Amino acid sequence: MNLEKVGTALTDDVMDAIGTITGFPTKTATILLTDGVIPWIRSRFEDTYLDWELENWPHIYHGERQILTITYRNTSYRLPQVTIFDNSIEAIPNSKISVSKASTSFVIPKEIKAKTEEAFSAYMKMLKWRRRTYHNDNNVRLTDLAVSAGRATLTVQDVEYENYVRTNLVLDRKISHHESTLRKLIHGNGNLEPLSKSPLANNLGVNILVFTVDGQLVVQKRSNSVIVRPNEYCPSASGTVMSADIPTQGTTLSGISLIREADEELGYRAANAGDIFLLGVTRELIRGGEPELFLVSKSDLSASEMRSRYLHARDRFESKNLQFFQFDRYAFDERLDTPDKISRFSSLVDAFIDQFKDRMSIPLWTAIALWKNARLANVPLFAG
Repeated sequence: MNLEKVGTALTDDVMDAIGTITGFPTKTATILLTDGVIPWIRSRFEDTYLDWELENWPHIYHGERQILTITYRNTSYRLPQVTIFDNSIEAIPNSKISVSKASTSFVIPKEIKAKTEEAFSAYMKMLKWRRRTYHNDNNVRLTDLAVSAGRATLTVQDVEYENYVRTNLVLDRKISHHESTLRKLIHGNGNLEPLSKSPLANNLGVNILVFTVDGQLVVQKRSNSVIVRPNEYCPSASGTVMSADIPTQGTTLSGISLIREADEELGYRAANAGDIFLLGVTRELIRGGEPELFLVSKSDLSASEMRSRYLHARDRFESKNLQFFQFDRYAFDERLDTPDKISRFSSLVDAFIDQFKDRMSIPLWTAIALWKNARLANVPLFAG
């Protein structure tokens, strides 16, 4: 299995569809059509703007060296993520990670906006045709990350979501009267530009792994109707950091509503700030180096309580269902200090991947990789 691809092949979906026509039960046929053929047809529209597969990302970004890897079945695989902060190495608590907001908002450079105007207009028509929309929320973008002496500082600035659509989501659309794309123009040398110099909106994403009180990991199956990563298995909750989440005068990660998305999508709120740990920060190569926070949270809820809250969550429509995987004490309590424990933990991670790998999203691969690194390093994830 080549994790540099991370996706299902068209031929598999076509064969499944043919199989339903020749005699599969109705339930199976429905699943195959809604989870296979129809989403693939829909995804072709988005692929003309952003190549979500980007199979040749190792060639496009050949200059990047901090590529995140994950070991699965004793083989190491590379993920299309550049690690810019791995907290399994630093083990910095949220209370020592500062967040500072710049006074100026991001503005797309005029030459970039001009080059993507046609792509943006076409993208909006595609959304209208598919009866989809988005809210032009005021998010934040990451412009710098500094780590020193057991502390870290994230510098952000305000950015409108529409700027993200105009840049990160149309990277692979050919520019009018030009044979190139925005990705080739910006990353033609095989490297990402520094965050502070990026002409892309680079909304700061957030992905959260939530464990139940008895060590079950909550996995979200995304809906077909969402714009980003439809029909894929994703972390427990995910989204973007809003400007309103961050006080103007600056704060630490402990003072930010880090898992607001979990509240909106799952109905889950952490009991206290010590129940949340920052696993790391990456730049996703698919979306041109968009930065993402990856968090893990220890819940005081059981799986049944989590399901109950999910049924009444505000943004439940974004997902089809929740699934759970039992890591038991290996989720966060068991210290991995013997070969037997490490082997058992690694076997559980392999079993998790076995169950979800066919439709695991890149954010879920990434979250599992960073969480696994932290667990193997015996980082104390939660205060107390």
